[in-house]
Amino acid sequence: EVTLQDALQSGPPLDDTIQSDPGLWKAIREGYNDDPLYQKVIANPPAYPNFQIRDGILYVRTRLGFECVCIPRSQYKGKRRLTEIVLDTGHRVLGHLGPRKTNEYLRRWVWW
Repeated sequence: EVTLQDALQSGPPLDDTIQSDPGLWKAIREGYNDDPLYQKVIANPPAYPNFQIRDGILYVRTRLGFECVCIPRSQYKGKRRLTEIVLDTGHRVLGHLGPRKTNEYLRRWVWW
């Protein structure tokens, strides 16, 4: 069975990879306005203590204690869903190591 530790050893921080594309990072920031869950968090941050906003990016502290980038359910340049792009990026970072390892890797860095 793939463990979180296995997945973490398999690739660099995914948020660094995402940040390397300024257009994608901007789309994440702007996408919070279109996502019903994140709209609520941004409108009243004190009501959601597991969330934090830094430089317009929303982060959540998971039950494992990791801080993950919140990915809104919106599109990038009106073409592809942000979640789809993040999945593809995670897959590219890890290579073809299987869906379970990719899932564990993504769960460490992003949340939706």
